[in-house]
Amino acid sequence: MRKKLWFSSKADMWNKIKERGMTGFNSNSEEVRNARLISTPQEVLIKNVASEHGRKYYTGWGASMYEIETDVGVYISAQGRPYDQNNIGGGPVVWSDFIGKRVNVVTEPSKSAPVFLWIKYVW
Repeated sequence: MRKKLWFSSKADMWNKIKERGMTGFNSNSEEVRNARLISTPQEVLIKNVASEHGRKYYTGWGASMYEIETDVGVYISAQGRPYDQNNIGGGPVVWSDFIGKRVNVVTEPSKSAPVFLWIKYVW
């Protein structure tokens, strides 16, 4: 469940957005920490998709990223460098096209941002 953010000032609001991004999820969020590792294709519901700056996940990532909320957790995927998505059996996808739909995916740990799992679309 997404937490509501309360801010004591505009500066506090911008600091929290910088730390957590627009979605409110971060490396300490239950939805991120408990995201399911899926090694064989499984159908998941895409609940929401947001665009976030890559530095939210790892300081060396400059390109934008998708942050994908599903019924089994929150995941990341490449957006600014779409071919870095490494989807199974096909090219990159626009994750926001799948909001409210069930799709087949696999997930794997990120080497650079170990708390977050990558999600890969299975064609």
